[in-house]
Amino acid sequence: MAKVQLSLPLPDKRTDGLAATPADVAGVTFESKLKSAPASAWAKLGPDVVPTTMVASLTQNNVASGIWSYRATVHDKLGGADLVFAAELDIGVANLTGGGPLSAAVVP
Repeated sequence: MAKVQLSLPLPDKRTDGLAATPADVAGVTFESKLKSAPASAWAKLGPDVVPTTMVASLTQNNVASGIWSYRATVHDKLGGADLVFAAELDIGVANLTGGGPLSAAVVP
């Protein structure tokens, strides 16, 4: 099993141009699913993260091998959509370590 560290720099501006800070964020929801799974398979990774810096992060332990999709949604304390967005990232997780690098040679 692998460990995946998720990290999301928070927006520093609102769509109206005003500055945004961690105090404007009610929380960040991290979710994951196997890439091949249907959209209904998104699963929340624990409670919302309430950031104190301009980066929200979460570690997911015991991730099985596969291609995973991750997304994070930033929730605006004011309830508006200015600071709410989602991002996805596909990660191939292997349960093997070490070995390599691969070398190749032409032989007669």
